[in-house]
Amino acid sequence: IRHHGMTTPHYHYIIMSLEADRIDMRFFRYGGVNVTYFLPRSIHRMDLSVDPATTDRLSLPSFQKKALADALSIYMRAIMTLDESARAEILHASDNEDNFDHLKIECRAKDKNHPHEAFGENLFNVMKTISFDGYSGYVSFNEYGERINYTLNIYQVTMNKLPRNIGNYTHDQFYMDDLKGFEGRQAHDFDKARERIITTILVCV
Repeated sequence: IRHHGMTTPHYHYIIMSLEADRIDMRFFRYGGVNVTYFLPRSIHRMDLSVDPATTDRLSLPSFQKKALADALSIYMRAIMTLDESARAEILHASDNEDNFDHLKIECRAKDKNHPHEAFGENLFNVMKTISFDGYSGYVSFNEYGERINYTLNIYQVTMNKLPRNIGNYTHDQFYMDDLKGFEGRQAHDFDKARERIITTILVCV
């Protein structure tokens, strides 16, 4: 796009990818083009030895890897919760039962005629109650298993500047911390007596 003169202030690119941090934004700096992208807010990094400022962008962990790590964490947390629940419900044999091995965990129900619920359903119900700060952002679910309570940071590249965080939004709210970037860009456009801005949404797969 730079070779076709599409990096001037009259172009605005919105990158619809949660892996925009793996793109070298220096490519967009020259010419005053405006770029907006979103990244999940997370307090954790997968590899503390990697400096995002100096590391090759493509070498950074992908969002898929972060989500997979969080998925495994959810699964293990749910399994541990079910295990603790099952241990709490174990019926201890009476002291008079000489043949009972107390080192074994036996699957016995108080009411032997009561059917056991499907393990998968129990696991899913427990997973929906789990919440924690993960690599892909805050992990929490609603009753349908849809992810909620997440926060996406909004980043902007404009006026030959490197990316900066200008705000954030959740699933139902939007916040802007600094409008100076937009105000400066509008003044820059009007100085050239050209008000048209071409906005392109880039979907990165």
